Amino acid sequence: MNYSTAVLLEGDDPVGFVDLRVFVAPPPEAGEGLFVWRRHLGNANRPTAAIAERYAGIQHAQMVIVNIRAVRERRAGEQIVADIVRLRKDKELFDDILGFRGSKLPITAVVANLTDPDDPGRKKALARVRRALRPKKW
Repeated sequence: MNYSTAVLLEGDDPVGFVDLRVFVAPPPEAGEGLFVWRRHLGNANRPTAAIAERYAGIQHAQMVIVNIRAVRERRAGEQIVADIVRLRKDKELFDDILGFRGSKLPITAVVANLTDPDDPGRKKALARVRRALRPKKW
């Protein structure tokens, strides 16, 4: 039930060529959000948005799963998903956080209880992973 920092698959090409960056996020705690205000290095008078330390790296993921463990966490998880979508669609926010390094590739973002096989978010996430693992026809 603890969160992992990374998952490593070893061996001679264990799943073929797969390019899918997945970020499994905890739901935010009370008063916590995805974005935080920071002072801009070049101009101390201009605050900019940044990703909260707890979610560092989420901005580069192609799939985000907010892993909830209880129904009461769903609403907070849905806010993180909404913020991820906003990050990709809001040009000013995108430029502040990702700048020229950012990608506007489509992202799959879901709230899911990964321990519940009937959870719709879990099913959607697994379907996305299956599509990524499907052999490519060249």
